[in-house]
Amino acid sequence: MTNELSQNDTDVDLYVFRGRNAVKGEKALAWDARTPDVDCNCYTELNVPADDTYRIVIINLGKGVAKKCSVKVEID
Repeated sequence: MTNELSQNDTDVDLYVFRGRNAVKGEKALAWDARTPDVDCNCYTELNVPADDTYRIVIINLGKGVAKKCSVKVEID
């Protein structure tokens, strides 16, 4: 995921979950929660464990606006 941020320290995180609906306490299968001083863009890889629906969740933790987030999914 690449981000176009309003401020350089805006923190946007990416999580991938299995299943269509959120379940309290569920753990992400893959994630990138690095801080913007490390990398303002998110990247993760996942080998899906089964045929199913997967959710991509993007969270803006603030200090500005993510004016644009581009998510690219590659399927092999």
